[in-house]
Amino acid sequence: MKLTPAQKKARRARRRWLKKQGPHWQANHASVYSHGHTLEQKLEVLKQQGFKCANPGCTFSTPEPSATLTEWCFDHDHSCCSGSRSCTRCRRGLLCHGCNRALGNIHDDVDRLEGLAKYVKACKKRLAKSTVARSTAPLAQVTIVHASPIADGTDIVVTVQEVVR
Repeated sequence: MKLTPAQKKARRARRRWLKKQGPHWQANHASVYSHGHTLEQKLEVLKQQGFKCANPGCTFSTPEPSATLTEWCFDHDHSCCSGSRSCTRCRRGLLCHGCNRALGNIHDDVDRLEGLAKYVKACKKRLAKSTVARSTAPLAQVTIVHASPIADGTDIVVTVQEVVR
């Protein structure tokens, strides 16, 4: 769709106006539009969570969060509200970006999430076993072809024929 010159002018004026409002206003507007919470209310939720991600298995925290709180995402049940908007019924807490993306990518499927946890644990066990087995094996086999003392008799010069791993 091609814009008329008047529409282009109106769009430029709106962009200039938005830029003048600053990042705090823009973040607050986005939070209210998408989740019905102001930044102050979002900060209160974060305080209730102890400035930590709502995921108990996550270590992300911000004792001094940014003024716009952009490092935090409202988690909500996507089966209730589609898209990026949420209501008070489906809002669950604040997640860090990593946890929010992970949960979004599996579409809140608990079985899938538990399966991934089992998969990662099994891989870590298998890796730990192979590391132990590998660490007990000799690192290299060296065949010494010739060894002779240096003139002062303190060291030995060794000629290595091959190194087998």
